[in-house]
Amino acid sequence: MDTLFPAPPALPRLPRFRRAEGYPQIRIGRPEQLILCALGRFHFLSAPQLTRLLFSQGSLTYTREHLKRLFHAGYVQRLFLPTPTPSGSSPAIYALDKKGFGYLKALSAAPKGRFRASEQGQREWLFLEHTLAVNDLLILAERLARQDSSIKLANMIHERQLKRTPIYVEDGEDRIGVVPDGWLDIRQGDLQSCLAIELDRSGHVERKPFQRKVRGFCRYAQGPYQKAFGSQSLTVVIVATSGTRRLSELIRWTETELASTGAQDQADLFRLSAFDPATADPNDAFFATIWRRPFDPNPLPLLPRVSA
Repeated sequence: MDTLFPAPPALPRLPRFRRAEGYPQIRIGRPEQLILCALGRFHFLSAPQLTRLLFSQGSLTYTREHLKRLFHAGYVQRLFLPTPTPSGSSPAIYALDKKGFGYLKALSAAPKGRFRASEQGQREWLFLEHTLAVNDLLILAERLARQDSSIKLANMIHERQLKRTPIYVEDGEDRIGVVPDGWLDIRQGDLQSCLAIELDRSGHVERKPFQRKVRGFCRYAQGPYQKAFGSQSLTVVIVATSGTRRLSELIRWTETELASTGAQDQADLFRLSAFDPATADPNDAFFATIWRRPFDPNPLPLLPRVSA
């Protein structure tokens, strides 16, 4: 948990989408550096997400003040999610802008791939809410490692990086591109637990596309994954954010697919649960018995607890 630094004085209020003209250069201190590095790793984050990730509980105003200055100084850009009603206030989402990317590049911490600030929001707009929800899950893993010194987050690969190198597997005459929403490498001593994350956010994915994805992961785990990631450890983690009814549906579809393809022996590859990553406790998300394995009625933890 980072120590809070004094927040700079407040700016006069401006329209949310407009930068202050002639805004002076700002000094990038530790809080600003933490924010820019987080945006380099997660690409899109809200102020509440940055607060959970970097600062202490109750410091949301502090986070917003630093984001405001980074925005007006040209280090970050500000995007707005659509609102459900015309009168509602849309939440602000932050991403790197040109100066922020340049700052990280000088530190050798810039995200890989081409960067054009004008394309950032446009390219991701349709998928932004999904990306933010996946980021909530990734943030849980970072928070878990910070809270427990016996746990190390050895690596985290964001969906944007995974999309650049999809892994194709054969499915009869078809080819399935396997691209998880995220990948985590969690260590407890000598134990390695690698997690391929799939987030079911809206419940709009229908049975056939979901079962095709299950088939893809089964084939992915039979060699292509190990070759790409250099590890034998893999658990496909499916989180339904819309509730237990959707979870039951996903479990049923997974079991049907595994049974129909004679792949029941791969049931242990999958873990499914239903919770909201934005409000979940990190310890509960990984160690509470809230997870289901296909064909097993007994709830399980996602990770085993390894004694020191």
